[in-house]
Amino acid sequence: MENPTKANTLMKEAGENYYYVKTILNNKTEIFKLELLQHISNMGNVVVIAVLALFFTMILVTLLVATMVVFLAQLLGSYPYALLASVAIMTLLFIVLYTFMKPMIIRLIEKKLIDLTSKNLSS
Repeated sequence: MENPTKANTLMKEAGENYYYVKTILNNKTEIFKLELLQHISNMGNVVVIAVLALFFTMILVTLLVATMVVFLAQLLGSYPYALLASVAIMTLLFIVLYTFMKPMIIRLIEKKLIDLTSKNLSS
């Protein structure tokens, strides 16, 4: 027959170990929630900054295009020709930027995906 104090001690240790494991799991869950909130907050900050930067960039581009049209109108002596020339310049600029920026954007996206997958695999 087993010693009752030994059985009580064993049960007490098992109960303590259970509560330790439960506390550790709860802490890990809370840490995960806090890290998730931090990542969401960081992404929100990036989105807000990107929207503001895009807004101000669009205002600047609009003012520069209007200035270019006025300058070309004075140079060419005609607003329709100035508008046509500015559209041609903007189209050419867009084609050049698209041609040279597309590979860099694709590499950036691929690098982010590789970093994300390697980070998830190492965790």
